[in-house]
Amino acid sequence: MNGPEIVSFTLNSVKAGIDRLLEATGLAWDQVDLFLMHQANRFLLENLRLKMGVDPERLTIDVEQTGNTVNASIPLLISRLIERGQLSGPKTSVLAGFGVGYSWAMSLVKWL
Repeated sequence: MNGPEIVSFTLNSVKAGIDRLLEATGLAWDQVDLFLMHQANRFLLENLRLKMGVDPERLTIDVEQTGNTVNASIPLLISRLIERGQLSGPKTSVLAGFGVGYSWAMSLVKWL
């Protein structure tokens, strides 16, 4: 696998996918409270956050506690945020999964 190519693909594809998701839902970037991402690694998530232009409070990085748990990383992140009281009240969130094999998926969730 070509690591730098995967990083480049991820940075470009995830942001572009979120752009398309927000356009389809009629929301702007600043209307999203939380970006809940696959917890691949700190380096990738920090660079993705910078490319997206969002504050650290809106893109939680929790990989140190769980490691890269592949497809379980988003549900684990959600569970940990609920336990800490960080996912209560009405919030609009973008969930973004991505991985090796050049796959990605995004969804919009409104927590009530």
